[in-house]
Amino acid sequence: MRTTTADKAATHKVTPTPDGFEVVSGASGKTYLVVPLATGGAAGKRLDFLAQELNREANTLASKAATREIADGTLDLKLAIEQLREQAQNVE
Repeated sequence: MRTTTADKAATHKVTPTPDGFEVVSGASGKTYLVVPLATGGAAGKRLDFLAQELNREANTLASKAATREIADGTLDLKLAIEQLREQAQNVE
């Protein structure tokens, strides 16, 4: 059974963003970004744009890294973002 955003609203805080995404904060303290794909239009382009923005943020984080561990973590983050971009290119 698929859980909808409405179902999550009962136990999660759902905050819409101006660009049509949703930020879902759970009771466990984890935060997720939900990208609605059924809104029509080019969902792949929206995901690609989001990946671009995440990559910019990762670059900023890497440039301000105070320790080697943080710098290494940002490299892992950038690799994950690149995988997201590759997958987004397959979404129509």
